[in-house]
Amino acid sequence: MGSPTEVQPNREEALARNILEEMIPFNRLVGVKVLKVEHGRVELGVENRPDLMGNFFLGAVHGGVIMTMMDVAAGAAVVSSMESFRHMKDLTTVDMRADFLRMGRGERFVCRAEVLRRGKSLATCRMEFLDMENQLLATGMAVFRILTNGDQKPQSNTLTEEQP
Repeated sequence: MGSPTEVQPNREEALARNILEEMIPFNRLVGVKVLKVEHGRVELGVENRPDLMGNFFLGAVHGGVIMTMMDVAAGAAVVSSMESFRHMKDLTTVDMRADFLRMGRGERFVCRAEVLRRGKSLATCRMEFLDMENQLLATGMAVFRILTNGDQKPQSNTLTEEQP
């Protein structure tokens, strides 16, 4: 039988999947899929579809999809460096920038994010958006604010202890 530390990552990955893929309506609309969750690192996937294209004639995914994937991946990476994915409600994007290096063509894409530094109130992340041939399409940097007890939090909190 495994130790409790071996079980915890599976539970957190299941919680991450539930929150990122199911509970956030915009992520569902885009088709965000959790591929891997590690401490301070997250890998997400998305499939290209006609309704996500920015340049339909060239079959290129919209830059907004790329920015969304980088924002979600970076936020999830910050939360993965905390005690639990229940802290997703305690995070807000402060700043994010991207460099688009190549047109996003292909059937599927991967977005990776890692935390570079996390303090008590701010976290900085680096993101990459790649095609299935592992070709780098975009890079990004983001800063997140970690809300504390004194900060204004949302009125309705759907992340309860009863959820997986």
